[in-house]
Parts: sequence; structure tokens; C-alpha cells
Amino acid sequence: VVTKVYSDPFLGKTVEVSHEGGITTIYSNLDAGSVAVSVGDTVLLGTLLGKVGDSSLSELADEAHLHFALKVNGVSVNPLDYINEQSQKASLGI
Repeated sequence: VVTKVYSDPFLGKTVEVSHEGGITTIYSNLDAGSVAVSVGDTVLLGTLLGKVGDSSLSELADEAHLHFALKVNGVSVNPLDYINEQSQKASLGI
């Protein structure tokens, strides 16, 4: 379920999604005009949240990219500890 949609002063346009088990995924640096979800929306695998943009002030020097974060019970964790190897490779185009 989408729990927040907001503009972060450093990370840009951001969407937060709550999952079972106290997991929250955070998608930032989205194109401000591309966000396709609203608070309360239920999202499924493959649901478009928005498109990658350059809304992050802290990352303007970088190429457009998604800033992805993951929290478990409100604590930031390394997303790679929670994403299987096949999905990691797919995200890198391998």
C-alpha cells in the first residue's frame, strides 16, 4: 500500500510503499510529473510508481537514476540483503 508521496528537499520526488512484515520500500529521484500512484493505492508486482527523473538536489551531478531504500520496522537496512540474486542481476541488465 502506498503510504506516502512527497517531495524530499534532498532526494526529490519520493514514493513510500508499506509491505507485510514491517517492510517499507522507498523510491526517490522520480520525475515529478510522472508519479502514477496516490496514498492509499494498493500496488502489485509491476505497478508503475513513476519514472526515473532528476528531482534529487543532492544527486544532480549524477545521471538520472532511481534512489531505492528499504526499511524494516523503521530501521534502514541494506536492500541487497533482501533482494534475491536473480532480481539483482535483472536490475543491472545482466
